[in-house]
Amino acid sequence: FEKFGDCFDFYLLMEDDYVPYLHNFDVQLINVYNKRFPNSDGCLAGQWWGKGYEIGSTRPPHPESSILMSTPSLQKVAAMLSSKQLS
Repeated sequence: FEKFGDCFDFYLLMEDDYVPYLHNFDVQLINVYNKRFPNSDGCLAGQWWGKGYEIGSTRPPHPESSILMSTPSLQKVAAMLSSKQLS
């Protein structure tokens, strides 16, 4: 994202050894994302771990597996990181 910025509408973050088996998997993921996050702000992940998601976990919530995010969502994360607004 840092290199390409808003050249793409969405970014799919995943392990380099993952090979999708479903034709047009990206279109299907984008459709799910748009239904779940109609205002474009969100992070679609295979699963969430950490406090609130795992019984007894003290780790902060975090996504696991593949992640799909819109460019506006990533821009907000980048702005928070650059201004150190994270708590």
